[in-house]
Formats: sequence, structure tokens, C-alpha cells
Amino acid sequence: MFAYRLALMMGEPNIDRLLRSLTAKQLAEWYAYYRLCPFGQDHSDYLAAQAAAIQCDGQVKPEDFLPSFGAAEQTADEMRSILDNVLSRF
Repeated sequence: MFAYRLALMMGEPNIDRLLRSLTAKQLAEWYAYYRLCPFGQDHSDYLAAQAAAIQCDGQVKPEDFLPSFGAAEQTADEMRSILDNVLSRF
């Protein structure tokens, strides 16, 4: 999945061409850089989640605001219950 993020950031639509153009060492270095300084949508999501958590005066964690792709969909009642729980802390 990291290779797709790197391709997106480098403006390379062909993932195979990107991987052929990099040595294993270069790919490993890019991955190490990403682990230190994340880039892309994941990082943007986390920054927004941090801002939302700050607005809640530390009552919730940033992770509570992050999207969870692939998770089971919640029913309207489950969403309402979660919202009620968050709002009850204020």
C-alpha cells in the first residue's frame, strides 16, 4: 500500500513503472522517511483529528475521529449512541 501512496505523491500514475525506477534501497529509504514524516491523506486525516480532539478539551483521543475504512457500517442507532456519549462529556 505504501508504494501507491508514494506513486500518488510523486505524480506517477503507473505503479509498476515507479517500482521499476526505484532500487530496493531507495524504496526502503522512502518508507523510512514516511515513517518519520508521514505524508498524504493519512497525515491530513490525523491532523484534522488532533484539532477535533483539542476542541473536546481532552475528553476524547484523536483516534476517535479517524475514519476506519473497511469497518462494519454502523446503524443510525449506533451512531446516535456514540454521539450522545461524546456530548454527555460536556
